Amino acid sequence: LRLRQDFPRADVANMLLLSNPTVAELATHLDSPLNQEQFPLANVEALNGLRTVFALWLVRVHMGHYCPVSANEYEFAWDDENHFWHAVVFMLLSGMSMSMQHDAKTLSSKMHLRAALQYFPVYWIGLLAVLPVEYVPCAFSNEGPGFTVATVSLAVCTVLMQGALPMVIAKVPIMIHCWYLSSQIIFYGLFNRFQACMRRRPCCCGTPNRATMTLAGMCLRMVVISIGLLAIRLVAFLLEWTLGASQLLMGVHFWAPFRLPTFYTGMIIGHGCLHIQLDEGQERRLAWQCDVSAVLILLLAFVPLNIRRGILWWAGEPLLGFFIFSVFRSRSFTSSLLSLKLLSD
Repeated sequence: LRLRQDFPRADVANMLLLSNPTVAELATHLDSPLNQEQFPLANVEALNGLRTVFALWLVRVHMGHYCPVSANEYEFAWDDENHFWHAVVFMLLSGMSMSMQHDAKTLSSKMHLRAALQYFPVYWIGLLAVLPVEYVPCAFSNEGPGFTVATVSLAVCTVLMQGALPMVIAKVPIMIHCWYLSSQIIFYGLFNRFQACMRRRPCCCGTPNRATMTLAGMCLRMVVISIGLLAIRLVAFLLEWTLGASQLLMGVHFWAPFRLPTFYTGMIIGHGCLHIQLDEGQERRLAWQCDVSAVLILLLAFVPLNIRRGILWWAGEPLLGFFIFSVFRSRSFTSSLLSLKLLSD
């Protein structure tokens, strides 16, 4: 977005700016501008609108945690259970963004560190704000687990590793909802390995040229990764059911090692956004498929809990990943709504 503001000229394609070009690449392009049609469609405004919608949605479904009295009074019940999948959307978007920005580049150690440290200042302010209500009662009241347990938990949370070590903070969940950032930081550290793996095995299903990425290949790769995640979730479910290991399935949801495949799925989406070429017929199909996916996702928010859990918990990544890709690469009605300035600015 900053590059778009710096280069408002229409002959500088969104897709070029999203690839994090060097100054030399931008200068070459500006000296000899290429036609916009030579770059794939990149609906950046719709993607920003999608972030806004899901951010607001995520705040709303957590109202029952932060304002339980008001939540019960106003019966904020629909979609409050199993709202994990909203966080999955942001993991996919994060992997997508990183993949597009560093498609042909290797992330240096300095960039790794800078990417990880950007979260800490605001996070530490929030941590200080909640210490009186989340740490002090646990450490100093008779009902709490005690000073030692609470302090160890606080130390883990101070370095933003509650998602990597959830068992340590189980009794003192300080800033527990920031578990997602633990996975994000670890993902930055492993990004180069994921990128190398994706380059070795491009999503080229249905094409004789293994260097040509296809939409079918991208979707197939997302499904394969989802099957692996499904197997892990099934094992956790069976252990929870047979051994009575409560919250094991939820632990699988936010434990960082089990979340990294979701970020990798986002990287596949970003790679596809840059390299998949669609003809006019494919673009039209993608547009109506985007609108159908949007309606399906909205309907799932209102269906009974077990149905929503069965679809989004067990196999949500491919559906959400395809929806994100279609929003970004299509001229659908959904994309046009999400592109409204009210949402996209």
